[in-house]
Amino acid sequence: MERLSLILVAAGLGVILLAVVLGLVARRRRAEEAEADAQAQAPDPLFAPPVRPAGEPPPDRVAEELRGLGEALRQPPPEAAPVQGNLGLEEPPAQAPHASDGRERRQEAAVEPTSAQDRDGRAAVSPAAEPPPPRRAPPRMVEDDGQVVVLHVMARDGQRLRGAGLRQVLEACGLEHGPLGIYHRYDPNRPGDPPRFSVANMVQPGRLDPEELERLVTPGLSLFMVPSGEAGTDLAAFDEMVATARRLAEAVGGEVRDARRNPLTRQEIGHLREQIGEWARRARLASP
Repeated sequence: MERLSLILVAAGLGVILLAVVLGLVARRRRAEEAEADAQAQAPDPLFAPPVRPAGEPPPDRVAEELRGLGEALRQPPPEAAPVQGNLGLEEPPAQAPHASDGRERRQEAAVEPTSAQDRDGRAAVSPAAEPPPPRRAPPRMVEDDGQVVVLHVMARDGQRLRGAGLRQVLEACGLEHGPLGIYHRYDPNRPGDPPRFSVANMVQPGRLDPEELERLVTPGLSLFMVPSGEAGTDLAAFDEMVATARRLAEAVGGEVRDARRNPLTRQEIGHLREQIGEWARRARLASP
């Protein structure tokens, strides 16, 4: 009888242990199934919408800025108004004629050489006049808002750039102040052409006054180029604009970013070069 009781107790303990093990197995299986369901419902990272980094403007704002830039470039540059009056200069006082003026003028004419000769009787050589500076053209008018290449030089961590020494750096990069009140890089071999690219203040209306640059405080500078449709010329201008942006960023302690204000990467530079080549191809096919 005692042996039978021991057998029954052992059998009961075995049943309890088996129930505990089966419960643990069932719980683990349910956890694995729940994890699998969660992974199945999660979006595929290849098709998930990109996460916008902090501080990056939404796409609609970037498109609006590009449209505004396009509108500004579509407008013809304002012509300088003619100067009216005598600029406040006083006229010399008029003198009454004297009876001896005629005799003195005749004597001076007999003594003084003519304007075409010097005092030794030789022909006078007038100094060569310096040629006037070339009339600079404004940026090309934008027909398509998308066909504008934009880079930014922005301060780090949401700070502000300061313009101390900025004028010297701009001029050292070959840029000059001109139409629209901003800086431009012109082709020295083709001075009458529109600029290869331009530099403006990111803050509207974008002007950069050379006399105010030392006191400038701004979130950044915008560099932009409107392609001409010639692949070789446009790619060379783009490479020069990238080099200038990096030099400006180093001078003012900022960083170079793309049109969406993300850090400029080699991949993005390659993409922009491909885009410029594609625009040139379309322009070539559209030309008669």
